[in-house]
Amino acid sequence: MTNSNDNTRVPESILIAGLGSPHGDDQAGWLVLDELKKLPPVQAELRKLWSPHELLDHFEGRSVLHLCDAAEINGETGLIHHWQNSQSLLPATTALSTHGPALGSVLQLLSQLAPEQKMDIHIWTISGQCWETMSEPCEVVRNAAIQVAENIVAEIIRQPSLAPVF
Repeated sequence: MTNSNDNTRVPESILIAGLGSPHGDDQAGWLVLDELKKLPPVQAELRKLWSPHELLDHFEGRSVLHLCDAAEINGETGLIHHWQNSQSLLPATTALSTHGPALGSVLQLLSQLAPEQKMDIHIWTISGQCWETMSEPCEVVRNAAIQVAENIVAEIIRQPSLAPVF
């Protein structure tokens, strides 16, 4: 698809979803999307989500999913983890989500609903430590969100079929 304002192709097939809530470092997924909006435009749909089950409303026709979330993984705050198409790691890394159904279960359901639809799945997590209601995320999580946004842009640019059309 071509955007008439800037002559770039905008494939409907890429979804970048940020999971979050207004509770401290749990905003990490949302912060990544905010940072993406500050970078040169990416050819993807950006969605802020509260729960992994919301992916069910947005997965049809997608070939690439970048999902960003905060996680309670042992390690220092702001530590970035990236998994690509790794079903074996999903249960261990996503059961810690504070957003309802475990992410691994939702992704498994997506694959059962549309087995013919192959999706390149990237999961990005940022380790957090502050989960207090309505608190601000810590600075190290904010900085990690910038890095994740830059990494996602780099991943998209590496896909030659998704390069801008001028």
